[in-house]
Amino acid sequence: MTQLKNSGGLQFIKHAHVADSISEYDQELRGIYAAEAPYSKFSTDATEAMTELLIFNLKKNNTVKLTGHSYEPYPLLTLDPRKVQVFFNKIKLEQGWTQNYVKNLQERLPYTTKLIALLKKEYGLE
Repeated sequence: MTQLKNSGGLQFIKHAHVADSISEYDQELRGIYAAEAPYSKFSTDATEAMTELLIFNLKKNNTVKLTGHSYEPYPLLTLDPRKVQVFFNKIKLEQGWTQNYVKNLQERLPYTTKLIALLKKEYGLE
């Protein structure tokens, strides 16, 4: 889209209403991009908060042997109530922003479907 706009390529599209529809779709996508930033940020924050809950035991003698194979046990969760509270608060924020992002995608689906149908019809791509 950036290339089409910067090079003036939209003017070379055979049907003007198709170029208008492509531009309209580009405007709709900006809403998705706007919703993607907080979704990404709060997903990262929740993941980082989760790592604050983990306690890794790095001692070599902590290896467990089972049926001839050795493995490191899973890390334990901390019992620090502050870290647990921060984690669940960040998870709640991540959940809300994920729902917002999905809602934005769903709201724009009709524009996507409509544009694809128009392009197929106008350019005989069916």
